[in-house]
Amino acid sequence: MCDLKRIQITALFLIVMPFFGAADQASADHKKSAQENLFKRAEEHYFHRRFYTAKRILNRILEREPENARAYSYLGDIYLITGKLKKAEEHIRIAIELSKHPDREFYRLGQVLYLKKDAEGALRAYKEALKINPRLHICRFQMGLVYFRLKRDKQKTIAHWTAFRKLKPEDPQGPAIDRALELLKRTDFILPDGKIELPKGADSRIPYKKAPPAQEKVNNKKEDIINIDEL
Repeated sequence: MCDLKRIQITALFLIVMPFFGAADQASADHKKSAQENLFKRAEEHYFHRRFYTAKRILNRILEREPENARAYSYLGDIYLITGKLKKAEEHIRIAIELSKHPDREFYRLGQVLYLKKDAEGALRAYKEALKINPRLHICRFQMGLVYFRLKRDKQKTIAHWTAFRKLKPEDPQGPAIDRALELLKRTDFILPDGKIELPKGADSRIPYKKAPPAQEKVNNKKEDIINIDEL
C-alpha cells in the first residue's frame, strides 16, 4: 500500500512539475523584461541630461539586481559629469569588477583619476585599458594629456600624441594636435612650470551620444587640445 501511494505521489509530481517550471521561467522572463525597460528609461533620461532622474532609476535597478555592471557604469558616468569624483571612482571600480568589457571601464577610471590630479593612477588605468583592448587608441591621447598637464613631461607627451596621430589619423582634432606637436618638438621650447589655466569649457564633460549598434560606447567627449599659445 505504501509503495502504491509513493508511486501515485511520484506520478503526480512528474505531471505537475513542468507547470511549475514553466511558471518560474515566465516569471524570470518577466523580471528580465522589466529590468530592460527600466534601463531603456534610464538611458533616455541620461541622453537628455536628466541625470538625477536617470540616477534614481539606475539605483532602483541595482536594488533588484545588485551586480548589474551597466548600471554601475552609467552611475559612474553621471557622478563624473556632475563633478562627484569620489562617487564616480567608487562606481566605476565596481563596474570594472563586474563588466565583461573592463577596458571601457578602465578608460573611464583614467578620466576620473586625471580630474583628481592622480597622474600615476590615471596612467595605470589607461595602460590596463590598452592591455585588454589595444585598439582603444583614445587612451594614447589621454596619456599624453596626463604627461602634459600633470607631469609636465615634454618627451612623453610627444611620444603618446605622435602614437595617437599614427593610430587615429582621421581624428577631428588631428590638425590641432599636429600644431601642438610641432611646437613641443622645437628644441628651444620648454614647458613652463606652474598651473596651466584652461580655456573656458576645455575640461567640461558632456553625456555620451548614442552610437550606432556596431560601435561601442567608450567616451563621452575627449578633452579638446588647448590652443598653441597656451602650451
